[in-house]
Amino acid sequence: AFQFKHAYVLSTPTEVIPSPAMERGTLIHESVEKYVKREQDMLHPDIHETYGQFFDGLRTSYRCFPEHPFGLTYDGVACDYDAPNVWFRGYLDLKMLPMEGEDGELNVYEFKTGGIYEDNHSAQRVRYGTAALAQHLEFPHVKVTTIYFDKKDIRQVTYSRAMFKEHMGALHRQAEMIEKDVTFMPKPNYTCRFCRFSRYNNGPCQF
Repeated sequence: AFQFKHAYVLSTPTEVIPSPAMERGTLIHESVEKYVKREQDMLHPDIHETYGQFFDGLRTSYRCFPEHPFGLTYDGVACDYDAPNVWFRGYLDLKMLPMEGEDGELNVYEFKTGGIYEDNHSAQRVRYGTAALAQHLEFPHVKVTTIYFDKKDIRQVTYSRAMFKEHMGALHRQAEMIEKDVTFMPKPNYTCRFCRFSRYNNGPCQF
């Protein structure tokens, strides 16, 4: 809520100071994007030995769309990221579709460096799965997988189209909580270090 206030109500100017961990995470994400697009032959050295063969299999067997933008209207209809009626938007680390003429599943992958924060990341999986289903009405379900590079762990869940309305309702309720908030109290947690309004980034928040 505090972040929302400064980002969208006050439009507080900020300058994020990337930490070494943040910079490393960005480089790893960029390496995956270039690798699946066949723009380079190696992943980031921290992950190539463990995940090189895996991602080579993905780029060979699927149509890969790394860093793929999405937008949703309030009613849950897919739209462009910058459409005038966009209500919820973001980027998918990797969206994968079957090869042309082949049967298969709709897949979304999310990539994490550092620790496993299941509460936050499980909510992200729901949002990204909802966005992918909105973009591809031809699929009855979507498989969303979070890969934790440093922990060498994965979390995977499948969402059916029957769950779409429920998940959109959850997004609406979250948005309504923010819209009705008049105090915008900070809620300090592990994500504070990523917030551009945090004390860590010389922002106005005390946390």
